[in-house]
Amino acid sequence: FHGRDVDQIIRDLVEVSINVTKQKLRKKLKKQIAKTVEEKILRSLVGQSKEDIGKWREHLRDGQLEDMTIEFEVQVKEPEQNVETIAQHLAKFGKYHHRVEKKKMKISEARPIIEEMEMDNHIKNEDIIKEAIRAVEQDGMVFIDEIDKICTSPENRHSGDASSEGVQRDLLPII
Repeated sequence: FHGRDVDQIIRDLVEVSINVTKQKLRKKLKKQIAKTVEEKILRSLVGQSKEDIGKWREHLRDGQLEDMTIEFEVQVKEPEQNVETIAQHLAKFGKYHHRVEKKKMKISEARPIIEEMEMDNHIKNEDIIKEAIRAVEQDGMVFIDEIDKICTSPENRHSGDASSEGVQRDLLPII
């Protein structure tokens, strides 16, 4: 039997795998992202001047600049669009650009937003999905209950107790 319940079990398993894969990648990239975020914040504060960055970096790492306001660019997520709309845009302009806005906010508020944007830039959904599916195929488990009812015909069943019949009777002592 392969029905909606089995399909849903597999979808749930893949969804959990996607979340676990994202968490693993985030953990793996955490230091690299932190460096990039620090650089972006410093560039916002002092521009391209290499002389001043060293001093500012120290203050930033000590937490002394958390209340300072910086201006940075944020990619605005468009509302969900269907494939046709995106394809039309690509045909018209050749590229699909995200709208960008400049925002001003305190460093303490901006840091998580910049971190999230950098994570999105480093982690591609296609890669996550491929890895998650591979993990499900190699490591995922679905427990099958009452397999004996699938393997035997109704005429061969002699008892109302599923665990006393067929495959389950043989598997239960092992488990």
